[in-house]
Amino acid sequence: MIRQALLGAAMMIAAATSSAASVSSPQGHFAFFIDPWVALHHLAYHYAREQATTLKLRGRVRLADADREALNSAMRPACGALSRAYLPYVERSLLHDAATRGLAEALTQGPDQLTDESVRKALQVCMPAYQEHRWPAHKAASEQLLGDLLAQLVGHEEEMAANMVRTLGAPWPDAPIRVDVVPYANWAGAYTFDPPPRITLANNNAEVSGCLAFELLFHEAAHTATFGRPIVEATHAALTAHGIRHEGAWHAVLFHAVGSITSNVLREAGHTPYATALGLTQQTGNRDVYAALEATWHLGGNLRERTQRMAAALAPRQRDTAVKD
Repeated sequence: MIRQALLGAAMMIAAATSSAASVSSPQGHFAFFIDPWVALHHLAYHYAREQATTLKLRGRVRLADADREALNSAMRPACGALSRAYLPYVERSLLHDAATRGLAEALTQGPDQLTDESVRKALQVCMPAYQEHRWPAHKAASEQLLGDLLAQLVGHEEEMAANMVRTLGAPWPDAPIRVDVVPYANWAGAYTFDPPPRITLANNNAEVSGCLAFELLFHEAAHTATFGRPIVEATHAALTAHGIRHEGAWHAVLFHAVGSITSNVLREAGHTPYATALGLTQQTGNRDVYAALEATWHLGGNLRERTQRMAAALAPRQRDTAVKD
C-alpha cells in the first residue's frame, strides 16, 4: 500500500507537469524518470545489436521475446528503420562513447534535440507503434521497480546517503541525481555517467529486485565522479604502495563499501550484498581482493586507511603480479 500510494501521488503530479513521468525520492537525493523516448532509444540500440549478427559484439543484451516479436511483426512497418539508423552505434558503448551517450542526453529534452537526423526520424516514426504495442508493458515494469525502490527509500534513503558520505569521505553529488528507469540498460543492468550525474537502470533484471535493487541504486550513485574518483585514487595509491597491479580492484572496493553499508542499513531484512549474491566475490582475478576486503574493511577508518589495509592483506598473494579484469 505504501508503495502504491507513493507512486500514484507522484505520477499524478508528474503527469500535470511533464510528458515524461518523474518522481523525486523522499529526501531528494534522486529524481526518477520514466521517459518513452529514452526507453525506445535503449530498445532500439539493443535491437540493432541483435540484428547485427555478422559482428562480434561484446556485452549483447538479449531482448524479451515479446519485444522482439513486436519489432519483427506488428511494429515492423513503422520501426523497420531503427536498425539501420542505429547501425553506426552498435559497436560503441552506451557509457564510454560520447556520441552514443549524447543520444540519451539529447532525448531527455525530446527527439528534436537529436543532431543525428537518421536516428531522430527513425524514433519519431516508430514512437506511435511503440506506444501502442510495447510502451504500456515497459512503463508498468518501470513503475513496479520504481514503486519498490520508493518504498525502501522512505525509511532508509537518508541513512544510506549519510553513511556513504562518511565512509567514502566525499559529499553527495549535486542532488538530485537523475535516474532513468528503462526496459534495457546495458549488459550489467545499469550504468552511470558524469557530468552531469545520471543513472540508467533496467527494469527487466530478474536477478536484481527488492534489497538488491536498492543496493544497486546506491552502487550506481557511487560511480558518480564525487564518490568514484576518490575510490579509484585511494585504491590505486594503496596497491602501488604495496607493489600490486590490479585494474579492477577499485570496483571491488566500491562493491564492498556500498554492499557493507546496505547490509548495515537493511540489517533487519538480512540483506546479502550484491557482489556475494551474484557470485562476483568468487570470480577469478577478484577472489583475493574480496577476501582481503572481507578481512579488513570492518576495522573501520577512512577510505585511505581501509584501502591501505586491504592492499596489505592482498600483497602476499598478489605482489608483483598483473591481474586484469
